[in-house]
Amino acid sequence: MSSKASAFNPWPWSILGFLIFLIATIAAFVTFAIGQDMQLVTKDYYEKELRFQQDINQANNAGAFRDEISIRFQPETQSVELRVPRSLVDAGFNGTVEFYRPSNKDLDFTAPLKPRADGRQTIDVADLETGFWRLRMQWTADGKEYLFRDSVVIEPKS
Repeated sequence: MSSKASAFNPWPWSILGFLIFLIATIAAFVTFAIGQDMQLVTKDYYEKELRFQQDINQANNAGAFRDEISIRFQPETQSVELRVPRSLVDAGFNGTVEFYRPSNKDLDFTAPLKPRADGRQTIDVADLETGFWRLRMQWTADGKEYLFRDSVVIEPKS
């Protein structure tokens, strides 16, 4: 009779350790995912999506004035300069400009679009958070609707 000493087998313990690690990782990921703030782009996202064709038509109307429309950040004055065609300013001009911050919907706001006779308007942005902003200019002139979108990066004051 020979008595062999049983050798320690690490495999069952290794498999059990891996399964415990896997379950802990999944639990941590689920906890992280549940804690994320889920925000829609806008409150009336679905309604705006249904009006998409109208936006395309308005953008096409503005396309005829492509060289006369612009949105630019002016770092020296910490302002955004908006430019629209002069010919439209005198034609019963009425509009708005929306500032949209993709990373924080609480910073979004709308301002009236009231350009001077030369078609330019300056909006002070010194109090806004620095970083990426999307702007949407929408206006009506001479009974026709227009839409222009662009983005700016607001830089810190130097």
